[in-house]
Amino acid sequence: MKVAILGCGPTGMIAAHACLTHGIYPQVFSRKIKSALYGSQYLHEPIPGIDHGEEEWVTYINKGTPEEYRRKTHGKFWDGIIAPADFETAHPAWDIRRAYNILWRKYHDLVQDYVIPSREAPKIPGDGYAHPYWTLNKDLNIDSYDLVISTVPRRIWAIEGEQYIYSLGWAVGDAPERGQFVNLEVPDMTIICDGSPDVAYNRLSHVFGYKTVEWPAHCIGRDVSVGIPASKLIKPLKYVPAEFDINPVNGTRWLHVGRFGKWQKGVVVTDAWHEVQAELRLRLGITV
Repeated sequence: MKVAILGCGPTGMIAAHACLTHGIYPQVFSRKIKSALYGSQYLHEPIPGIDHGEEEWVTYINKGTPEEYRRKTHGKFWDGIIAPADFETAHPAWDIRRAYNILWRKYHDLVQDYVIPSREAPKIPGDGYAHPYWTLNKDLNIDSYDLVISTVPRRIWAIEGEQYIYSLGWAVGDAPERGQFVNLEVPDMTIICDGSPDVAYNRLSHVFGYKTVEWPAHCIGRDVSVGIPASKLIKPLKYVPAEFDINPVNGTRWLHVGRFGKWQKGVVVTDAWHEVQAELRLRLGITV
């Protein structure tokens, strides 16, 4: 089976690892640069065959109600779900940096240096604009692959009529290699979800030694205590296909994984492991 993977971040490398467990050597197309992971991120479950350290437990401290947190984080027009983990008291976690370092060492030779074509809200082919899919196919003959696993932001492939619903915010995180550290105090392996109106940030985390603080889009000017310039944060919420779905990346040969790849809230990195495994078992006729 001929498989292409778009993107070489943690989700892309997990997808590659899933392919290799079935003896399939995928071709990974991406800028051949190891992704920088800023702030506190973690794996929600272990990945077979990868050393990601011992299981730890993240403690969640919730301030305000789920409704207040939803409104503060995503705005008054979002009535969808919030992550269940945001309102659990504890959640198992594994070290994503350790796992990604190992995955990168094992599989970086599979990565072919390539810049994925991109266009914000591109028009459909025939309107005088080159849709990124056609550029990708011209460069890589992507139609020749039996399966294309895309981990890059799904909005890259947008056509008219599709909706990409998201919320905006701001975030800063520890980046020791850049001499950058969040100076707010929070115990290690702790995530504070704060929906209260008297605190500017909505999420303060300290996981596996790395801190992150996030604010909703309208609150950044109210909190200058962190002392680090904040970066804009896009949080995918929901993808809605066009009424007449003619997007060339929505066919059966394409599998979109990861929160940005699926453009869907509630998706975590390790979901890609199960989704790729299930797709490969189906295509290979494995029933056990």
